[in-house]
Amino acid sequence: MNCQIAEAIVTFRDGRTHQLDNVFVRGNKIRFMILPDMLKNAPMFKNIGRAQKGAIGMGLGGVEVRGRGRGTAFRRPTGRGGPMGAPRGVAKPGGAPPAFRGLSMIKLMQSWYVLSWKKAVFQFQDRSFLFSRADRCSLRYLKGIEDDGKFLRLLPAITERCAVSQYFKLEPVADRIFNSYPLFKSHLVQCTTFLFFGTSENLKVELEILNSTEFQLIGCDHLIVDTKPIIGLGNYRKVEKLEFRVLREILIEFESSSNLVFEHLIVETMTDIEIFFEKLVELRDEFRVFPCQITMKLPKSKIGEIARFARRLLKTDPYTIMHVKNEKDGFAGLSASRMSPKIQGGDVVEMQGDEMTRIIWDLIKEKLILPYVDLNLHFFDLGIEHRDATNDQVTIDAANATLKYNVAVKCATITPDEARVEEFKLKKMWKSPNGTIRNILGGTVFREPIIVKNVPRLVNTWTKPIILGRHAHADQYKATDFVVPSAGKLEIKFVSADGATTIQETVYDFKGPGVSLSMYNTDESIRDFAHASFKYALQRKYPLYLSTKNTILKKYDGRFKDIFAEIYPQYEAEFKAAGIWYEHRLIDDMVAQAMKSDGGFVWACKNYDGDVQSDSVAQGYGSLGLMTSVLVCPDGKTVEAEAAHGTVTRHYRQHQKGQETSTNPIASIFAWTRGLAHRAKLDNNAALAKFAENLEATCIETMEAGFLTKDLAICIKGLANVTRSDYLNTFEFLDKLAENLAKKQQSQ
Repeated sequence: MNCQIAEAIVTFRDGRTHQLDNVFVRGNKIRFMILPDMLKNAPMFKNIGRAQKGAIGMGLGGVEVRGRGRGTAFRRPTGRGGPMGAPRGVAKPGGAPPAFRGLSMIKLMQSWYVLSWKKAVFQFQDRSFLFSRADRCSLRYLKGIEDDGKFLRLLPAITERCAVSQYFKLEPVADRIFNSYPLFKSHLVQCTTFLFFGTSENLKVELEILNSTEFQLIGCDHLIVDTKPIIGLGNYRKVEKLEFRVLREILIEFESSSNLVFEHLIVETMTDIEIFFEKLVELRDEFRVFPCQITMKLPKSKIGEIARFARRLLKTDPYTIMHVKNEKDGFAGLSASRMSPKIQGGDVVEMQGDEMTRIIWDLIKEKLILPYVDLNLHFFDLGIEHRDATNDQVTIDAANATLKYNVAVKCATITPDEARVEEFKLKKMWKSPNGTIRNILGGTVFREPIIVKNVPRLVNTWTKPIILGRHAHADQYKATDFVVPSAGKLEIKFVSADGATTIQETVYDFKGPGVSLSMYNTDESIRDFAHASFKYALQRKYPLYLSTKNTILKKYDGRFKDIFAEIYPQYEAEFKAAGIWYEHRLIDDMVAQAMKSDGGFVWACKNYDGDVQSDSVAQGYGSLGLMTSVLVCPDGKTVEAEAAHGTVTRHYRQHQKGQETSTNPIASIFAWTRGLAHRAKLDNNAALAKFAENLEATCIETMEAGFLTKDLAICIKGLANVTRSDYLNTFEFLDKLAENLAKKQQSQ
């Protein structure tokens, strides 16, 4: 099987891309040049050393590394290799070239060190096979495909392993392709994009195939019609009626399609353009589908007319975006797309974080937020290295900016311990950024579970959310503790600022060594906690419970109970009007009550109680990855939203090695949505509020449809029963969310 890979762009998981050109295949070996920096940086080849200018040969059954100079060949590795057959170590120079068995051409497309092939065209004599981003498949001019048994056997394996069923491009000689339709049927029934390519007669053949009982294409969301062979200079109007009649037949077959894409229209006059858009409007009104992309060419002399037409069209269809650009060969290009204008979102403070959540955070912003919302982002990098470089001043600046703009969204961050100080060579062991921010903002952290129907709950009676409010100030987290070295008396003493009052108590007479702890809180902070709790309960329309251990800590915990009781009358009328109430309960009684309830309440906890119970409640609902966290300040208008989990270090270590990860981004997405929802509330921005609602609904609907990350698949099926087909990797899951969000936004 001889072929040539005309172009291949490989993208590594750290974002680096490398382009390879003119890759030749002779027999069953593919040989291409490795760029030095690609060879040096790729995890699989990082230890090859002087073989940086060598070449690598990949066959359907194995891979060979060949060097060009002395000392660049390596012996065959012994024992088990690393991931996907990569060698564990580097062999001594001078041996025979190794064969990394198991790394076939198919596996290379999804290999552990390559994130995707942006584009790779395999040309097999008079036919070609196109991979794009490892999830798209194009078959072009497949003459005699039914006679090529070896190639036919290869196709199903590639379509299955590279998930090309997400995108299928049908080009000329469709009847020849589908002579062997059983090879494709199982892989294309869930196709999300289907592209017709060919003459009008070909389109008729394709329609007949799609209407056959043997082949069914369902769930198509994007219909692409490449009209280049149909429409040429001067003959557009000649085939116009036939073209739109065929398109109408196609649309009948794809009533669920939400997008039309027209490519390579070549027209000669403005009349042709006007007729074309007029027909599109007819199709849009009849089938409720919208062209999301149109490209066409016409003489440069028509640029002025194009501009006038574009302005006229925008008056009647303001959501069509048109761009005019110069092209070669005396043509001007016109591209048009129909999309909703971006929502104006206002000021938001963005705090970047660390490790795997940092990677996910950028993807969320790129794929799910910025395509739809125009935000005035005030960015602060709270990554551990930047905090160290600024002596943690960036954290203080971020908190003060939050007070100024009232809305912040925060990525998970590292709180360094001794190991992290050594890992990052930090100047000192910096405090928790969350603690620093909370001390500046004050307020209460409210954590709420995200309920997904098909994710089983450990406490199966919890059908409604338990929103846990944690008083994020002082107590054990600002306490003074020390080791008592010997027998002696422990005393505690308070002296008023004016010196007029002194309180001194004996805590304990030690008979030997021990430990001591002294902690505090303030009336002001407890009052802020009470106000935030009452306001949040009213906002969510849930009853409020405060839990303490005032039977033991009569003065300390009793102060919390007394202040809440003192403030409640200010909210009592609103509570009654909303049909909710406030109660104080002992912490042990509250825990028992929560376990047997169906949820549906706000639980106000002291600092340590909230720290412990929030994780317990989160796990009871199924996953820490399905828990939101919102810091609500006592002014009632300042909010900071973040994920309730950490930086997912284990997945980040896998990612650094180039291994596949399946990291749950839902809590980070909800940090954005809760922040945007609060921005919408402050600004009375209904469009922004609707977008936040749509994005949250998209996340839940996608998971309930069975598209999951590995942690959720384990929750549903159990660790021992989960296979790779049960979940999506990190990037696949985010792409699926982006796809579903686009549909939801377009349907509004």
